[in-house]
Amino acid sequence: MPLDELVIQLNTIRTRAQQLVSGLRPEQLTRRPDPARWSIAECVVHLNMNAADYLPLIAAAIEKAKRENVTGQGPFNPGWLGRFLINSMEPPPKRRFKAPEKIAYPVPVDDAQKLLGDFLKAQDELERLVKEAEGLDLEKVRIQSPYAWWMKLRLCAVFPFMLAHERRHLWQAERVKEQLASG
Repeated sequence: MPLDELVIQLNTIRTRAQQLVSGLRPEQLTRRPDPARWSIAECVVHLNMNAADYLPLIAAAIEKAKRENVTGQGPFNPGWLGRFLINSMEPPPKRRFKAPEKIAYPVPVDDAQKLLGDFLKAQDELERLVKEAEGLDLEKVRIQSPYAWWMKLRLCAVFPFMLAHERRHLWQAERVKEQLASG
């Protein structure tokens, strides 16, 4: 996927997140539609936690690739595992996955309004990294998963995987918002 397409997707994700929380009070953001399901705020916290784990790894991999002059031009192939992960994350969910233990239980939400700001900062950093990766061989640059010791993904898979994961949980949060509005 061309890097400029990733930036377009990031902008769409930012807009969706802003629309999602617009006009909601903190108690609406933190209300669960069901005890077994996450609130809107918990969905966003989960994405913020995921970004906090992935973004430093991506930054370090890009820095190392630049130092080692690992350059290349696309199109790049995310590989079978990358394609599987990307496709499995796209909403609506076709498969349910248990979130990695480290981010399965979002921390309590102290300041629901701060969530959007933190999310948007993570999106800005992700966009910066996407742009910084321009000219690198995104098949050769590998990222060790922060959640599975055995999984190393190509950077050309990590970027679209992260965006698909964000779309999945924004979709989930939008369903929660709809349920709370009708209930």
